[in-house]
Amino acid sequence: MTVTHTISIPGEWIISQDRFNNQSYVESRCASADKSLQGNLRSALKYLYLDEEHGGISTFSKTAKNAVLENKLLEPAEVIIFKYLFTRTNGSEKYHYGKPALVAAKAARYRCQRCNSPDVRSVCLDHVWSNDLLTGFKMLCYNCHAIKSREDDWQGSKKLRNKKEALALLISLLQ
Repeated sequence: MTVTHTISIPGEWIISQDRFNNQSYVESRCASADKSLQGNLRSALKYLYLDEEHGGISTFSKTAKNAVLENKLLEPAEVIIFKYLFTRTNGSEKYHYGKPALVAAKAARYRCQRCNSPDVRSVCLDHVWSNDLLTGFKMLCYNCHAIKSREDDWQGSKKLRNKKEALALLISLLQ
């Protein structure tokens, strides 16, 4: 039996797909900002939306981050993604995530790569070392992440459901 479950997501928590690798979008957003803040906003938007081949950046200073957040230069959905990614690419989690995490998140367009949920309030980066050789990460919503974690082990292999399965696998490996 398959059940379709849908929920309504307010637009303020969805990032439009036409912003990615769109330099003119970045510039139009910056043009409306105070001149003294345009540089920080431009950097934040490049960080969020542009791949490196389109002029994007993968690092962001803490001073610039604070200026962007204190001056409320980002939309609510952008703030969530910006804070989440900053910690993982520039902050305390940099050595566990780093640039590959940012590349994976942008490639997914901040949507769940399993169910395509666009709600940025519920996405996270999942370590999938053996499944995604490009980055080692997939962007999943919390629901899909929980399901995946119950189904698969850390290497992406199916978890064994009982001792009988484990014994059968061991015997097949020894033969």
